[in-house]
Amino acid sequence: MAGSGSGVYLENVSCQNALCQQSSSADGELWSGSVSPGMGWDPWSPFMVSKYLLVVSVVGTIHCGVQGNENATLMAKNIVRMAVMDRSITSRTIAQPTQSVTHHPGSARTIRRRLQQSGLSPRRPLLGPPLAQNHRRLRRQWSDERIMWTAEWNEIVFTDESLFCLQHHDVRIPVWRHRGERMLNSCVLHRHTGPAPGIMVLSGIEYHSRTPLVRIASILNSQCYISEVLEPIVLPYLQGLPTAIFQKDNARPLVARIVQGFFVNRQIELLPWPARCPDLSPIEKMWSMVAERLTQITFQAATPDQLWQRVEAAWSAVPQEHIQSLLESMPISNNGGYSGS
Repeated sequence: MAGSGSGVYLENVSCQNALCQQSSSADGELWSGSVSPGMGWDPWSPFMVSKYLLVVSVVGTIHCGVQGNENATLMAKNIVRMAVMDRSITSRTIAQPTQSVTHHPGSARTIRRRLQQSGLSPRRPLLGPPLAQNHRRLRRQWSDERIMWTAEWNEIVFTDESLFCLQHHDVRIPVWRHRGERMLNSCVLHRHTGPAPGIMVLSGIEYHSRTPLVRIASILNSQCYISEVLEPIVLPYLQGLPTAIFQKDNARPLVARIVQGFFVNRQIELLPWPARCPDLSPIEKMWSMVAERLTQITFQAATPDQLWQRVEAAWSAVPQEHIQSLLESMPISNNGGYSGS
């Protein structure tokens, strides 16, 4: 009997021929109760996939004829189809039918090898809010209106708030995807905002400079946004940028009537911003740069004050050239879907 199946290419295995070859041997017990070679059978069924994986793990490489190879190829394609239909499915889950039907463990490593041979690799998913059809339409419209912008992006002050947690638990599950599928909706892990222990900070970036980092001591409401961000930070900053256009997202405190009146009274021009578009703002990637620098610190911050010091230092340490690169590569395509690099 062949080995455990390591190094076996799935295309070299035929369940149908294996059935014929193994029926008279001790290994034929694996196929007892299965369809006979002359009967029609569905190579896409979980049952046949499980049999197929078991032959790979127990029998090893089986050399078969053209028809057998075609059947094996169909079942191999079914494995790929399962990963594409459920991008976060694990190789162990795909192999589970083998164990449930035959009481023998399937080879997750064989599954991973076959998926990688087809061009699928496990990657961390892009995080983004769910997009309804109307969201996509507005995103596409917003992008089309600015498709020719180049130097205009240098006049925008992009602002955003971000939450940094004291304890970070990486629960992200890899998704199977081909090269170039990062923005595909099925490859995006949808997330919703919610409370978490940490500190809330807010800041802004522009082509030649950035605002100081603001720590939000309490809940960010409209009055807090005006008194702690706009008046002490944004107004003095914009005075040195007479042609600047201010960008903010559509969080409820930021679109309140009192906030809108503040911008009108100070004659601050705002950049229209569609809903659920954090990935269109380059400052989102700036936060990722800050978070990456924090992960390089061996010990996690023990207190909010210590975390604030680290975030502030990491924010200041990002070179301005990196911000300029972000603005020079503004993502405004993908037909209203998720964008980014």
